[in-house]
Amino acid sequence: MKTYNITKRISKQARQQLERIVRTHEKYQSCYFWKPAQLANQRRSNEDKFTANNPDVLFIMGDNQIVVSQKMNETCKNVYYRLDVYVNGVKKGITTIKKILNK
Repeated sequence: MKTYNITKRISKQARQQLERIVRTHEKYQSCYFWKPAQLANQRRSNEDKFTANNPDVLFIMGDNQIVVSQKMNETCKNVYYRLDVYVNGVKKGITTIKKILNK
């Protein structure tokens, strides 16, 4: 898990990760209506690519630890996407990330 300390300022790499998280979330939030790949190996390949391109990230902001995890799963009939944002172990939403970007 990559860790970024954004207590005093947001580094270029941390900003890129935050923007990637928001961009990916906006792209995949309505993926339930998408059609999955027809072959099982293609579905697993899509899941592996998504996981490789969207690793879990930890942001440290003062006393707060913000853990962001994105998962995508393809079944025979549907595509599922999940975003988990935890601030000190309490589940939050994408607005937490957007607020950090707008600082």
